[in-house]
Amino acid sequence: MGNSKKHLTAWSVVTILLINFFVINAQSTFKNVSIKTLPPSLSTYRSMDIEPNLQSNPNRKKHLMFLKKAIVVGASSGMGRQVAKLIANDGYEVGLVARRLPFLKSLQKEIPTKTYIKQIDVSEHETAMTLISELIEEMGGLDLIVITVSSFMDIMDDSEEALDLNWKSNKKTIDVDLAGFLAIATVAIAIFEKQKSGHLVGFSSIDGLRGNPLCPVYCGAKAFISTYMEGIRNKMLRNKIPVTVTEIIPGWVDNEKYKPSESPDTYWVESTKKAAQEIYNAIKSKKKKAYISARWRLIAWSLALAPDWLYNQDWFKWK
Repeated sequence: MGNSKKHLTAWSVVTILLINFFVINAQSTFKNVSIKTLPPSLSTYRSMDIEPNLQSNPNRKKHLMFLKKAIVVGASSGMGRQVAKLIANDGYEVGLVARRLPFLKSLQKEIPTKTYIKQIDVSEHETAMTLISELIEEMGGLDLIVITVSSFMDIMDDSEEALDLNWKSNKKTIDVDLAGFLAIATVAIAIFEKQKSGHLVGFSSIDGLRGNPLCPVYCGAKAFISTYMEGIRNKMLRNKIPVTVTEIIPGWVDNEKYKPSESPDTYWVESTKKAAQEIYNAIKSKKKKAYISARWRLIAWSLALAPDWLYNQDWFKWK
């Protein structure tokens, strides 16, 4: 029986590696097909679809048509802030969105190119949808949206009991990480479908790959993002709509408030700037998924392979 289990595990690993090989090749094929069907400029703004009143101002219409438009939701700090800078440096006009207005204003001063700022609390879902629509109209269109929202910084100071049992903390996680993400993504996808182009980038987490007993609600919210984005990607493929969907899956990343690199129990910790560069490289490459850093794919494989009895051993601590 012991040898059978070993053989089964070995064949499982071989099978997963083969599947991954074929999936990567299939992704490359689909990517090549999609590129051939793209319009001349993915960043071309279709004023007829989004802002009809531009027809009365031909000069503004002509100006808007050739500008790339991006929005970063969660731009006030961390990876979102750094990614916004990289996007701006690459020639985009950038909309900066977050709840904390002073941080947006300070970021706006750090970016030499044209930017827009919009204070939005994504936990106020209907209001957030209205405000993000207003920002898109103000900018004159949308080509790329990066959604990196999380309540983690707000609830990390709570006690462990509160994180596990307190409804208020759990509800905030759902309101921000799940429903807040969905509210913004819903608006963006509707626009991308209508104009037949666009790029949705969403942040999930390595925690979304398996139900971590320390943060089950957070894991569930991030798992939703991952599955939702896969569903949207498949919808675009089936309907032959050239919209790109990229899922960013971070491991440990330092930020202004939380620095896992200072803990002796962490590993493979990325700086915010390095993580942001890897994220933007994935965006430019139009990847389906990007682990930050890439080494976390090994952890993803181990989590997928580990049976429950192994995953729940005290010594099986991956994060």
